[in-house]
Amino acid sequence: MMGAWIGACVFAALGFFMGSYGARRRALRHAKPFNGPTSLDLLRLERRIQFAQNARMRLEELSHQHATLSKETDVLEALRRVKRGTSQMLALLAAKLQPPHPITTEEAEHLEGLLGASGKALRLTLDLGRAPHQSKDDWEPKAQSIQKSLEKFLPERSVLNIASQQDAMPHLVKMFDEFERLQDRTTEATSSTFN
Repeated sequence: MMGAWIGACVFAALGFFMGSYGARRRALRHAKPFNGPTSLDLLRLERRIQFAQNARMRLEELSHQHATLSKETDVLEALRRVKRGTSQMLALLAAKLQPPHPITTEEAEHLEGLLGASGKALRLTLDLGRAPHQSKDDWEPKAQSIQKSLEKFLPERSVLNIASQQDAMPHLVKMFDEFERLQDRTTEATSSTFN
């Protein structure tokens, strides 16, 4: 019986020492050292840095997309203004193609010239609208040809006075705005004459 007590005490002491040894090892494993961050802290810091870098790249991409969208919006607005001017040119052409009286040979030749000029102006305007970022050497002759075509729709000796622009779209917009302004003035003068 005494052997059983001794065996029980030995096993109890051995269990106590094994338990305290395991507890000490667990405590050491979870304890933070005093001399620097743990690998878990470094991992968190690395994740935060990665998140910040990803956020910066997304913001740069967003900024680039915003700049591109802003440019495209400006071009779209310019194209709308050019469309309004070409619509006015086509309305003038349609009105001239339906005269109230039979036309003479001279008037027929004049109408044929207007048809050719409007077709060329529309084709060149479409070309500049599709590729608005051309070099000045490429777009300037086209713009001058469009201007000559538009001037055929204006009254005698009327000229479009437009200061040359750096880019094609602002130049086209100014040209068609001036065309509309001269047409509106001509229409007002004509209507005031009949009143």
